Amino acid sequence: MIYRDTVALEMFLFVPGQTKVKVIDQGERYYKIIYGDNIGWVLKSRLFTEAENIKLIEEQKSKRKAEELAKKQSETKARQDALKAKQAREKAQLESLNKKRADFVKKYGSQEIADKIVAKKIWLGMTDRMAVDSWGIPVDINKSVGSWGVHEQWVYGDKYLYFENGVLTSWQE
Repeated sequence: MIYRDTVALEMFLFVPGQTKVKVIDQGERYYKIIYGDNIGWVLKSRLFTEAENIKLIEEQKSKRKAEELAKKQSETKARQDALKAKQAREKAQLESLNKKRADFVKKYGSQEIADKIVAKKIWLGMTDRMAVDSWGIPVDINKSVGSWGVHEQWVYGDKYLYFENGVLTSWQE
């Protein structure tokens, strides 16, 4: 694009990047160049020698490489931080599980019972307290009281536990 000012100077407003031009004269702030079939002036600050252009391109490449490296390092750090957070959660879960297990050993006096409860298992002969510790509080309890004692049906969604006087005697899935 060429601009003609009132002093009849032809000024290039735009010369595409990486375009080679021939410099035929220079002033204090301008180069007089041949671009295509046109002759005109361009600001010195807008025109670079081939060496300056190569240096500028290399600086841009170096900057891009540095940015890519910084991005990769940032992504690596984010992955490492996520892994550390996951490991910390897993460690906390394991510590919590071990504490629960120790609490159940203390409460029921048996490592085997504690392991079953932590694994959320049920078994014939377990007490209603063990069932609550293993599966949680039931959704509903249907209770029958008779001369034989107390019969309870505990409802866990589509599973039922049956207790006689606080001891699990059967279940239905």
